[in-house]
Amino acid sequence: MELLELPPELLHKVLYYAVLVRHVKRGLRLRLVCKFFSSATYPALFETRLLDHFYSGVAEDWQIRNQHNAEKVWHSYLVYRTKNEADEKIGRFMEIRQVAESICKQTDHDLSSTIDSLCWLAFERKASAPSFRSGRVDLERTYKIHLLSAATYFNLVPFAHELLAEGSHPTDHEGLFPPAMEVAAQTGNTQLLKCFQEQLPELEFKEPDIKWAGHKWDWGWHGKVAPDSIVGAMIRGDLNILKLSLYPPSRAEPYNTDILGHPCGQIRERSHLGRTLRQNVRDKTRSIEIYDYVDGLFKSRTENEDLIRSLIVHAEFGNISMVRCLLDRGISVNAATERGGVPKTALIAACEHCHENIVNLLLERGADPNAGAKEKQWLTALPTAACSGSLTIVQKLLSYGAHVNEAVDFWSGERRPAVWWAVAIEHTAMFELLLENGASLDGYIGSTALEMAFEFDLMSMAEILQKHGAKIIERVNDSERAPWKKWACRRIPMG
Repeated sequence: MELLELPPELLHKVLYYAVLVRHVKRGLRLRLVCKFFSSATYPALFETRLLDHFYSGVAEDWQIRNQHNAEKVWHSYLVYRTKNEADEKIGRFMEIRQVAESICKQTDHDLSSTIDSLCWLAFERKASAPSFRSGRVDLERTYKIHLLSAATYFNLVPFAHELLAEGSHPTDHEGLFPPAMEVAAQTGNTQLLKCFQEQLPELEFKEPDIKWAGHKWDWGWHGKVAPDSIVGAMIRGDLNILKLSLYPPSRAEPYNTDILGHPCGQIRERSHLGRTLRQNVRDKTRSIEIYDYVDGLFKSRTENEDLIRSLIVHAEFGNISMVRCLLDRGISVNAATERGGVPKTALIAACEHCHENIVNLLLERGADPNAGAKEKQWLTALPTAACSGSLTIVQKLLSYGAHVNEAVDFWSGERRPAVWWAVAIEHTAMFELLLENGASLDGYIGSTALEMAFEFDLMSMAEILQKHGAKIIERVNDSERAPWKKWACRRIPMG
């Protein structure tokens, strides 16, 4: 019987088995040959619960990324787990559902749509956080903290006032939802933001409380001018909300232009406020208007290292307007930093996340496609683009002189040539293009690529490799030397 002729119930089981046996990396690359097959794939994958153990990499700062819809898959998984989990000791899915049920009691909202919305709010912390449970989670203690964030998200003003009267605090959080103060700024809810500011002192300092994973003292300080509202305003990209966060009407001196005792334009870099502003304007906004405004609040302009990091962050996030702006302001297109622990340039970051428009801009501005090619600890542009699956970017890099054969550190790290990654992702057109441009299959490159193709049933690649003379000179699958046994999940395309 053909696969697509199977009854839905049996097809669901077949897909479940395929995903379970072939692992998530392979399962997510199943070719969707029709709508019926496509609609059955994700439920089968979700039922395995395998994604509980994977971190997608799209969760961090997803609101200001150009993510190509990857976040929608992870959000769908979070919704599925929230609706179906019955054990409160597994992750934090039941906490989300309980909050959704409470919100529905306050409104006429449908439970399913409320869960869907709350899962976006939970997604803002980290996609993996709801599947993680610390043994220290106190459900009774955290319930009203979650409710205040949710009430703010849904603009339930009377309910939020009720929770505040019962002792809930707008800068508290427990790692599931952002604190209500941040939610108010991010959603542009000025009414509740002003209300929360009224609840807070002018300024308080305290060391972070290590007893709880999430706590109001994460930043070491809070007050009417709060780190949480600053973060929310920057993510929103709204200068008026940022100004409201820095100049709360309920301050003791509401007409004073100073910010926490700092004269406007004279904020010190190493102050609590200075560190908060610098850190978050670098990584949490794609608003050039906010970027310039914050820079004007300081005694000195942004240091070059911070600007370099910003360039690479926004190349990674896909924010071409920010990339162009930073280049126009004199940041070297080939500057490198170790964001994520591995040296990279903006070009490498853009290749890793398949932002073709940014790759084009950087190359036109003089980006070196061979940056780091002589440094074995780097991940260079061409192998990174090949691993990420973009034939267009690989072609572009080759046209700008990228070396198709680089020095590699084959048995440690992830420094392997582009042609090897083309085999790993089963991209025959890319493989042939690289060979046409002189890619070598000599030694362990061709040997391990062929063994990997047999190991993962990539038979089309195995046939092509053998056609081009690749032979297995030493089997490494059962040893620690096998590169595919060292893959980090983020290095294999998952969609």
